[in-house]
Amino acid sequence: MKKLYSLILCVIIICSQNIFSQSIEVKDNANSQTLSNTNIQLMVLDSVIDAYNLDRPFVYEYDSYGRLIISKSRIKKYEFTYDNYDNIINTVFYVWDYDSNYHCIRENREYLYDNNQNLISIIISNIVDNALKLNFKTLKEYNNNQLTKDNYYNYNPDSNSWTYTGRTEYYYNADNLISEEKTYYIIQGLEQLYCKFEYSYDSNNNIISYIDECYSEEGEISNGSKTLNTYNTNNLLTQVIFEYFYTYDNTWIPLRKQEFTYNPNNLMASSKTFAYYTTTDCVLQSIDSFYFDNNNNQTLINTFTDFNDEMICTRKTKNLFEYNYTQQDILQFSDKLGNLKPKHLDGLNNMLTHIAYSRFNYDDINSWNNDSTYLFYSLKNIVISLSEVISFNGQDFLLYPNPANTEAKLVVEGLNQDLKILIYDIKGKLIENIKASPINEKAEVVINTRNLRKGTYIINLKSGKYSNSKKLIVN
Repeated sequence: MKKLYSLILCVIIICSQNIFSQSIEVKDNANSQTLSNTNIQLMVLDSVIDAYNLDRPFVYEYDSYGRLIISKSRIKKYEFTYDNYDNIINTVFYVWDYDSNYHCIRENREYLYDNNQNLISIIISNIVDNALKLNFKTLKEYNNNQLTKDNYYNYNPDSNSWTYTGRTEYYYNADNLISEEKTYYIIQGLEQLYCKFEYSYDSNNNIISYIDECYSEEGEISNGSKTLNTYNTNNLLTQVIFEYFYTYDNTWIPLRKQEFTYNPNNLMASSKTFAYYTTTDCVLQSIDSFYFDNNNNQTLINTFTDFNDEMICTRKTKNLFEYNYTQQDILQFSDKLGNLKPKHLDGLNNMLTHIAYSRFNYDDINSWNNDSTYLFYSLKNIVISLSEVISFNGQDFLLYPNPANTEAKLVVEGLNQDLKILIYDIKGKLIENIKASPINEKAEVVINTRNLRKGTYIINLKSGKYSNSKKLIVN
């Protein structure tokens, strides 16, 4: 059995190498061609395979616009449908049925948006008695495009109507940051406060406290949790204290604490977790140490755990990358997928191809159990539709940093006319139109990316006969 497993694993690795080498060759050929005004080529994540679950890969399928339309494994499957604004209008959830040997539908969600692309309605249907039937509905209200209320309804099949069951109200501070959420439910015919969330911020708009309280029918706190955050001068989170509400004497009791340190590039270097055994004293339970390559990709995580009063390395996670591809070359998953968005590509600047896990065996202090996950990609044409024609004329311009988090700087030289800068999303929708006047034939522009969603954008430049473009990644 071990020989068979080793043979299968070798086949996966060889196939993986072939896929990457073929893709690199295609990419090099593509670079010598003129970029089409309707297509760009990106690497897309096709599947993720765990070496111990070869028959249960995670598979991803996309439409011609690069939008995820199917996410599936052997156990479950999701299907997504979009409107012309890339909003998800339908999600169908399936579960694998071993008797019938195929994915069976379990839930259907329909989404509706207003003219400002705000989500205003979610209708959920579930399988009941082998039929898809209406079950739950949420109607959302906005004020100046800011969510103010969720109204909840259950479907009553006897009366063929929706029954109001409760609501959540949202409140904001002067900086338009969420400050409070209150949820009410109908209980025994009366609307009662069920739970409340409160948020507090520092002068830099960092969340410094988050309080979650649930209430009994008598209006008393039945359970609650509190999170207290501390930041350094770079607005990086350095400490989190978790507390719970002790109903016996109505006090908040510290439960757990985490401390974080960072390297000179402001990337997390360590995370320590402590457990409180009194209200003031705590003991170290675990340490995570993080290591990065020169491109700021996380390459190694070492986890140390308290074992007989000694910190023992109990887990190692090693990430391997294909450095011929940067984040600019990889199609990013949309944030509109919410909790269903795959996390494999988040926070990486190169193509992640292999995750190697090692777990410490407590029965044998010298023994480690190994596991691996493989990521497979392919090069695909992604359709965009720009209103301006893009052509390459041998000139280039500087765009850095790329990927960008808060801003990117654009530098173009050799200009004798005003520069027109058009920023498009991956669908070809014009996001921003900027005009810059050159000084001494040089134009420098700072592009604010704070309000842009994570993903791939096209920067299109035009100045007289000069025309050029480049991809910008926002992470």
